[in-house]
Amino acid sequence: SVLISVSASLKQTMEKTPGIRKDALVIPNGIDLKQMQLRDKRPILSKLVYVGYLIQPKGIQFLLQAMVLCSDNGLDFSLDIIGSGDYLPVLQSLASELGIQDRIRFLGLYTADQVRSSLSNYDLLVLPSLLESFGLVLIEAMASGLPVLSTFSGGPESIVTETTGLLVEPGSAPALAQGLTELSQRWMSFEPAAIREECRERFAIEKTCSSLVEVFKSVTGNHE
Repeated sequence: SVLISVSASLKQTMEKTPGIRKDALVIPNGIDLKQMQLRDKRPILSKLVYVGYLIQPKGIQFLLQAMVLCSDNGLDFSLDIIGSGDYLPVLQSLASELGIQDRIRFLGLYTADQVRSSLSNYDLLVLPSLLESFGLVLIEAMASGLPVLSTFSGGPESIVTETTGLLVEPGSAPALAQGLTELSQRWMSFEPAAIREECRERFAIEKTCSSLVEVFKSVTGNHE
C-alpha cells in the first residue's frame, strides 16, 4: 500500500528500478538520544573516528591518504577505526606504507552499546563512503555532539548540514584533506549541544516513529 524510503537519494534510486512504484514516502531512520553521551567541547580538532564495515566502497583508503596530506600541511590527527571486514589487511598495509601506522588504531568490531558509549570520546566522525543509502552512524555521532565529515554519496546529503559538519566529493583524498582542514579552521564554531539538538529535531526516534504510526494508521484504517 505504501513504500517508505529512509532518504531522498534512496527514493530516487528506487524510482529508477523497473516495477517499483514512484510515490515512496521519505521517513528517515531515527535515534534514541537518551542512549547517547554528549561529548565535551575541546579546543582543537584532534581525534577522528570511523565506524562501519571495512570494505572498499566505504572509502577508508582515501581517508588514510588524506591524513598524510593534512600532515604535510601541519595538521596531525589520530584515527580510530571501529569495525571489521575483508578490507582490513589492505588498510593495515596502506597505513604502514604511508607511515601513519602510529596514528591509526584498528579497534575491531564493537557492539552497538560500545559504539554508543565510545563516540563522545572523539572530536569528529568521518564517513568517507563512495555510496550510502542513509548513514546511521552520522546521526549517532551528531546525537553525541560530534560534527561529521562525509561525502556526496547519497544518504549523507539528507543528514549533514553546515552547522553539523561538511560534505565533500567521494573517492578523493585531497577533498577529504581539504574538508578536515576547513573543519579544523571552523572548529570552535561547532557546539556539541547545538549539534545534538539539531539531531533531536530531525531524527529523534519519537518523531520518526510517530511518522511511521501515521502511515500505518492510514493504511489499516485503525486509528487506535
